[in-house]
Amino acid sequence: MKTDLARALSSGVDSPREDNASQQIASAVVTEDTGANRFNMALEGGIAYATFRRQDGLLIISHTEVPRALRGRGIGSQLVHGIFELARRRGEKILPVCPFVADWAHRHPEYADLMPSSR
Repeated sequence: MKTDLARALSSGVDSPREDNASQQIASAVVTEDTGANRFNMALEGGIAYATFRRQDGLLIISHTEVPRALRGRGIGSQLVHGIFELARRRGEKILPVCPFVADWAHRHPEYADLMPSSR
């Protein structure tokens, strides 16, 4: 009995629910809703979003939100990554006012070119 439990615990098999959640997150797309000044990432169970405004040639990200039930899965980071990729393709600079976005940018120096230079 003890051996069966140890074998089951060490098998490393993920539950189907975890696999489906991971696949859904990996395939999520960030879209811009210009009317609401939000970037959205629709997921089963809710929408993760970031609010923004454009001012003086900058994309100012002021807040990010992930539905409570979906937190702790890297969704916020994926959302911010998608926003930075959109900004790069569009040639925009980002001013992260949101502490989460500022921290993400600090941890990803490969996006330093999207940050405004010191004034």
